[in-house]
Amino acid sequence: ESMDLPDFSKAPEPVNVDPDNSDIEVDVGEVAVPFLEHSIRVQGGATKCARVFTAFLAQQEELRAQLRGNAVLEVGSGTGLVGCALALSGAHVDLTDVDYVVEVLQANFRSNLTEELRQNSRCFELCWGEDVASEREYRAIFGSDLVYAKEAHFPLLQTFRKLGTPQTSVYFAYIHRFPWEQRFFALMDTLYNRELVQLEDGIYIFCFRPKEGARFGTGQIDDLLEAAQISPDES
Repeated sequence: ESMDLPDFSKAPEPVNVDPDNSDIEVDVGEVAVPFLEHSIRVQGGATKCARVFTAFLAQQEELRAQLRGNAVLEVGSGTGLVGCALALSGAHVDLTDVDYVVEVLQANFRSNLTEELRQNSRCFELCWGEDVASEREYRAIFGSDLVYAKEAHFPLLQTFRKLGTPQTSVYFAYIHRFPWEQRFFALMDTLYNRELVQLEDGIYIFCFRPKEGARFGTGQIDDLLEAAQISPDES
């Protein structure tokens, strides 16, 4: 086992897999989360991963400076807490999710960001997979709490590879729920060098930086599956 990952052979805390997503997982209704001099208010709740990730961003002055004025993609934005924090940091953010989430995402985006900030950022539907497309070149990709569903692993990797470049880092907030999540990290290790940048209250925050010579701009991942010794049929 890698020292920076949970022991996937052991079950996580039961509250991490609570089907009602109560307490540790989601604050329901409207949530107000402090960020720098702001209070980000989101309708629809916020996951624990998103709240911890937002607090992490508030502490990372150097990272915020690196992202300022640069294009950033957030996948699985949910109610938009992390994406709004990134936009308030000066990044030009694409907040994305599946179509039925985009309406509440748009509402929270509009209510938390000034018109000037909204001119540089946007919300839209993004379905993960090899056919994903964007005209922006992203400095970084962000995601929170996205790998508990094993069927998401391959499309997520396809999205990172297709929309990333050799200069695009992936920042990822993760909470351990199921043994099969180990597969996601095995796949990521074929493209990226992984660094655990924070572990707080069961939330892992990783920075994945592209390996030298890693190939991007394609949605094909057969070579990654082969390198990780994972069958394409495992999806």
